Order: sequence, then structure tokens, then C-alpha cells
Amino acid sequence: MNYKGVIIEESLENKDILKDVKISETKIEEVVEEHKTPWIEQWTLYTVEIPENQTESVAEKISKALDSKHNWYADFKWER
Repeated sequence: MNYKGVIIEESLENKDILKDVKISETKIEEVVEEHKTPWIEQWTLYTVEIPENQTESVAEKISKALDSKHNWYADFKWER
């Protein structure tokens, strides 16, 4: 089984993690007030899939890659 989630490129200090995941869709959104991220102008959203056997290593890499100056988080769902 795979896990599916979205990685926001602008949330990453280190973008190398994007090489370790399968990107199935890319979407760009203009930042609006509700996003609460006034320090950036857009969100680049990558829908990604992670094989179950790689979830722990990818989760650790994402946690180390996230922007340390702002409060970002990662959330992935099990895909059936």
C-alpha cells in the first residue's frame, strides 16, 4: 500500500526530498490571507506517493527538510 500526501515546495529549506518521492501532480496556488504565509507569494503543491516500506525514512527526511523559521507540518494518508 502507498501513502499519499501533498508537499508544499515553499515549506522546505532543503528541496532534495522531492527527488525521493513519486510526484503525481503539481499545482501552483497564489497565496491568499487564509494561507497565513505572507512571506511567500505562491504555494507549489506536489501530490506525492510514498511506498509503505519507505514511509519512516521519507517522514524523517521531510521533518529535517521543513523550513525551521515557520510552523509547517506534513500529513500523509494511507491510500487503498
